[in-house]
Amino acid sequence: MVNLFVQKGGSGNITYVLLHGLGCSSDVWRGLISVIEKKKAGKWIAPDMRGHGRSEWQDSYALGHHATDLIPIIRTEKSIFVVGHSMGALVAMVLATGIFDLSIKGVLGIGPKSDWPAEERKKLIAFANKPTRWFKSREEAIERYLLVSGLKGILKPGDDRLSSAIFQGPEGFRLSADPKTVAVGGPAKGLYAAASYASNIRLACGEYDNVTTIDGLRTWDPDAVVLRGLSHNAHVEDPNAVWSVIQSLENNPSG
Repeated sequence: MVNLFVQKGGSGNITYVLLHGLGCSSDVWRGLISVIEKKKAGKWIAPDMRGHGRSEWQDSYALGHHATDLIPIIRTEKSIFVVGHSMGALVAMVLATGIFDLSIKGVLGIGPKSDWPAEERKKLIAFANKPTRWFKSREEAIERYLLVSGLKGILKPGDDRLSSAIFQGPEGFRLSADPKTVAVGGPAKGLYAAASYASNIRLACGEYDNVTTIDGLRTWDPDAVVLRGLSHNAHVEDPNAVWSVIQSLENNPSG
């Protein structure tokens, strides 16, 4: 059993399960958590998924393993709304297929990658097999993290949300995320279709998302939402905009 670092809070009948993207940690959800708590909307659970943040590294990072890790944490929740970003959106779809018999009220997937060219997939696999990169200073490691996470220009290097993104060891500083986690990706149109049969699901992406496109997402979800003026990390840039989409889905479960 994988030992995940999990943050929890709030109160109420609905539980918002917040799943971060590749290379990140649960700290990226602080803005949305603040909205949930300010509105007293419900409980929230935000884990660092395997190989990320303060959670343990593992030999495999398949979507099914990520999803299975979460079951002991959320199985007793009575009404679940899953919000997943990028990789987390794919994990959310696995949870939403119905195979775990969870009480899922809705799913919002933000910025899942819709197109996986074979050449790009090969590059990711090659990267996953490279040795861990160490940096001489924390500042260098943070600069690298901001770049690869797409958070450069969104979070400042001194932001405390970056504290879980960097690990200090005997060789210096490295990113907390295991490089092998990049091998998790792959075409997920069929996964979305399976999730949509069992759950109320909506996809969204920032207007300037450089990882996915609204046209690509609409080949899966014809009603996918554009988050105007935002990029791939829309949930960090403007949590209120993301909350509006969640509310819309909650208030109009048929779509």
